[in-house]
Amino acid sequence: LVLIHLSVFFIAGLACHGRLAAERPDREHLTEFYFWISLGGVTGGMFNALLAPLMFTGIAEYPVTVVAGCLLRPTPNRTSAASSRWTWLPRLVLPLLPALITASAALFLIPRIDLPFPVRMALLFGAPLIVVFFTVDVPWRFSLSLAGVLAASSFSTDGHGQTLFAERNFFGVLRVTRDPDGPFRRLVHGSTLHGRQFLDPARQCEPLSYYHSSGPLHYIFKVAQNVSGCGNVAVVGLGVGSTACYSRPDQDWTFYEINPAVVKIAQNTNYFTLLNGCMKARNSRIILGDARLRIRDAHPEQYEFILLDAFSSDSIPTHLLTREAVELYLSKLSPDGLLAFHISNRTLNLQPVLGDLAASLGLICYGFNETEINPLHAAEGKDSSHWLVMARDTESLGNLPKYDTWSPVAPREEPEIWTDDYSQILSILNWN
Repeated sequence: LVLIHLSVFFIAGLACHGRLAAERPDREHLTEFYFWISLGGVTGGMFNALLAPLMFTGIAEYPVTVVAGCLLRPTPNRTSAASSRWTWLPRLVLPLLPALITASAALFLIPRIDLPFPVRMALLFGAPLIVVFFTVDVPWRFSLSLAGVLAASSFSTDGHGQTLFAERNFFGVLRVTRDPDGPFRRLVHGSTLHGRQFLDPARQCEPLSYYHSSGPLHYIFKVAQNVSGCGNVAVVGLGVGSTACYSRPDQDWTFYEINPAVVKIAQNTNYFTLLNGCMKARNSRIILGDARLRIRDAHPEQYEFILLDAFSSDSIPTHLLTREAVELYLSKLSPDGLLAFHISNRTLNLQPVLGDLAASLGLICYGFNETEINPLHAAEGKDSSHWLVMARDTESLGNLPKYDTWSPVAPREEPEIWTDDYSQILSILNWN
């Protein structure tokens, strides 16, 4: 999808710049010409950065810009001849047909058939866009047809269910949704799941999704509690507060969260009750801000367990995965403490990065990539997840290395140590 978006951006930009160049004025008016181009760039940037997050709960300006680019493209010379071949009825119906196909697929076909993601996208966009292509000779019909497809695609929930609440800010679009097939409520950031909770009050304190009690996180907390006592816990990344289900009355918990909208949603008991109803720790607090900056204020060796859960989205905070960042975490970790990373990600494989970092710092590192989920657990809200644990010595890992599901993470043959001055995403992209 990244290649498709970049291709659209390149072609639209090239077409618009080509039209500007073709319509440039005489030499004496070039100063005014460049002034208006500059003013347009400033105005567009201010709109995207300041107004759009206030006006829209989604990224509405992106499809609007794509449609506008199609409308403003140069008109082919054959437009008039092509238009004469169409009677008034096809001229009216053809631009509406792609929208009808997309809406039908989104509302009736995709929700009723379990299909792989590429097939769903082909039904939602592929067939309608073939029809859109037949309107390409007339810019207004072409842009209207494309606008219809993009508008109708909003009927698709992409498997996340009915939207109960949506909010957009600098960090993106957050949606609280009602699960279409199960008794859950979800928090979705863009298209990435950030946690779910049972609607049944009797089961609301069961950890679900990546944090399921039969998954890797259960083993990590068990080891941490047996080895160091895990009296003081730090969690980077709040989500809906699912990790609070593992808290105990003799513990102190600190959540670090950069997105104020996430905090607001997680604390709103109309949507989620994990923080207010399932937190058992004697003391708990949420610190708002960049975790790397705020965790510096913690006392040396303050935490027995530090959990970093900020890497499941398509755009990861790389500054939390550098050698300097891990050194900071270690300075705040007790000698026998554990450092855990949740690295479930559709786009990036972060295990090699962390394997290199662990080896460079002399740490023991084990990983568990749970890709196969028991169908019974999946029906109860469990998702596949990938976790890594680091410690200063093997003893701090307790019985974890004895489990068959956990395996040591070795550095790459040619390690690439991420630092504050260097990181390289291409080598860890999931291309399949």
